[in-house]
Amino acid sequence: MTCSLRDLAAASVLASLHPTEQLALEAHLAKGCPECEGEIRTAGELAVELAFVVEAAPPEGLREKLLSKVTHEPRRPGVLLPGVLLDDKGILIKRPDEMAWKPFIPGVDRKLLHTDGDRRYRSYLLSFEPGAKLFKHRHPEVEEILVISGDVHVSGMHMKAGDYCRASADSIHEESWSDAGCVLFVVASMDNHLVNGV
Repeated sequence: MTCSLRDLAAASVLASLHPTEQLALEAHLAKGCPECEGEIRTAGELAVELAFVVEAAPPEGLREKLLSKVTHEPRRPGVLLPGVLLDDKGILIKRPDEMAWKPFIPGVDRKLLHTDGDRRYRSYLLSFEPGAKLFKHRHPEVEEILVISGDVHVSGMHMKAGDYCRASADSIHEESWSDAGCVLFVVASMDNHLVNGV
């Protein structure tokens, strides 16, 4: 017999439940439901794979259309997004403490600091819960990581706050995880992808 909360279990992985649904699911899981636990595990693995899917090319002409709107609409002085202190004349200054963490993959949240669409790079912070894992993936371009706090295991090394990792283009990171939780600063290609057999 299929559990009536199975769909909620899958949706919880994407943090898309209404707070009352989330509370109901947590109470249900506390009693033990192997079916819902399996659904969360399966949906979590799928969410990880989707996080590394190569993005589709936008429709032709979309970039020009958006740029024309941006350049023709005047910037309203003093109107900035949360965490943005300055975004003017090519200078961007952000205060991440004022930005919300967004779910990235199960057990790992992200604060996106900058996206360079031309180079296809992103700069972001990752926050691992204790025991959280990032699956084996290939870097089509250079990736850089700085451990801000906590600990993380990367390529067989136990990294701690202040440690730096540079992964060359076409290198592979084996599964990475944190024992006690961590915060990382990452500069990575938008084209990273999971390695088959994960």
